[in-house]
Amino acid sequence: MTARVSRTWGAGCAIVLLLVCWQCTSEVFPDVLVPSPRQTFTALIELARTGELFTTAISTIVRAAAASVIAIVVGIGAGWAASSSSALSGVIAVIRGIGVGIPPVVVAVLAMLWWGADGRVAVAVAALVLFPVVASAAQSAFVHAPRELIDMGKAFNLPRFTVFRTITTRLVSAEIGAASRVVASSSLRVVLMTEVIAVGSGIGARIAYSRSLLLTDEVFAWAVFAVGFALAIDRLLVNRPARRAKTNIGRNE
Repeated sequence: MTARVSRTWGAGCAIVLLLVCWQCTSEVFPDVLVPSPRQTFTALIELARTGELFTTAISTIVRAAAASVIAIVVGIGAGWAASSSSALSGVIAVIRGIGVGIPPVVVAVLAMLWWGADGRVAVAVAALVLFPVVASAAQSAFVHAPRELIDMGKAFNLPRFTVFRTITTRLVSAEIGAASRVVASSSLRVVLMTEVIAVGSGIGARIAYSRSLLLTDEVFAWAVFAVGFALAIDRLLVNRPARRAKTNIGRNE
């Protein structure tokens, strides 16, 4: 049995076990606390039938994508600046420390006071929380990039942009790419949390609305969709590239 088949079987068994535990729990507690899997998936199908599932999900996905792009672009720029100057490194270290240390809830509340219950709140919070991940990876990648190859390009009188495009980017792409994929897979979770707290639309806002009306089956339905989508993104952007890189390393050895 190959490793891929083993992983598939293991994942399938875990899902079945989770559904069994969920069903058993729903039989112990009332529906308003723990709806059964059948009730949850019925609510999910109804949300899809009315179109609400897709229109709401698009808002959240667009915000997560925007936050990812901002975090990646700002993080790469900050990492490059920190690697090129000790003074800038100190400044960016403070900014990065604030981004890591400040609770996302505080940022969400402040952004809500400034912009109201607007989608920009979710984008700003996710970008602020996640950009330090890319900034740290980018700084490390630029600092530890082999200077010999870069100096060789300069020795051949190549333009700076050509050196950066053909040599530097290839040296730092692996580390920055890994951090960017983590940011892309994590942005949805941060956006969802912010929507629950401070935004009037999106999956998180619908979860908060359904919770206020004690529509627990809809809460679970939105949660199931969000978890499934997050797992799919995580598999496509993180797990699969990591396994592919591991396979390539094994072949090279």
